[in-house]
Amino acid sequence: MDLDNTRQRRWQPTLRPVANRSLYLQRLRVSNNRHWWDTLPTPKSRRQTRYVTYALNCKNGSADEDLSALRQCVEDGEGAVGYYVTDSYGTNDPTDRPGWLEACRLLQLGFVDGIAVMNRDVISPSDDHYEAVVQWIGGRPALLMLVRPEGSDSRLSPVTPTIREGL
Repeated sequence: MDLDNTRQRRWQPTLRPVANRSLYLQRLRVSNNRHWWDTLPTPKSRRQTRYVTYALNCKNGSADEDLSALRQCVEDGEGAVGYYVTDSYGTNDPTDRPGWLEACRLLQLGFVDGIAVMNRDVISPSDDHYEAVVQWIGGRPALLMLVRPEGSDSRLSPVTPTIREGL
């Protein structure tokens, strides 16, 4: 009986705010980042936070502008860029893109402490896929830095790094 209850609880959908799912996803990401920062040792014995920057190629086939903005935001947050990973536009499911899988592999193996992206649409415009990624990264624990937070227009909003947002 307990096993059946465990399975049933596992498959029930999570409760989330109906009115604004992007706010829920932002709070989830910020909570995961805060949990990561809380588990660090004292600042004197801490090493520099390392990131992999992930960007999608633009129409001209280059992601240089996004990668330079990501590098600048990471360095402003006193971090370091360990790897640069790019992908061409593909499916909404990030697990179908080899560049995203490489970024996740680097994170899982411990070569980096987090992933930096321009906005949530780079990961996936689908709320369900994006939520799965945020929960996977939060389960490491690791950081997910967005230059433009959830809910803002991806290219029109000003660049506001969200590395220590909500702390």
